[in-house]
Amino acid sequence: MKQLHDIQIQILKNLLFSASLKYSQLKPNKELENNKFNFHLNRLIDCGYITKRNQYYELTNTGKEYANRIGTDTHLRLQGKISVVVIITRNNLLPNRINIKFLLFFVKIQTSFC
Repeated sequence: MKQLHDIQIQILKNLLFSASLKYSQLKPNKELENNKFNFHLNRLIDCGYITKRNQYYELTNTGKEYANRIGTDTHLRLQGKISVVVIITRNNLLPNRINIKFLLFFVKIQTSFC
């Protein structure tokens, strides 16, 4: 995991709790100079954590995974997780035949990124 600047972490936190934000909504500190904010915002875009669509910024899948690992003071909305268990059994009556059973577990946990 790449080490990010405090401003970049704050940008990711802001986007973590919103589907998308405009530039003015995304800026963590209104006193922060625009050129400094633009530098950090563009670094996140270059790293593939954020994408811009029209006038809105949103997290990419990589950005969502990174932002989910950042400690926050508020409750995180977790993404849905999928687990798969593969069970292979051999049928004693037919030794050349193998039965494969797939068990798929899907847990959806209050996700805002679908």
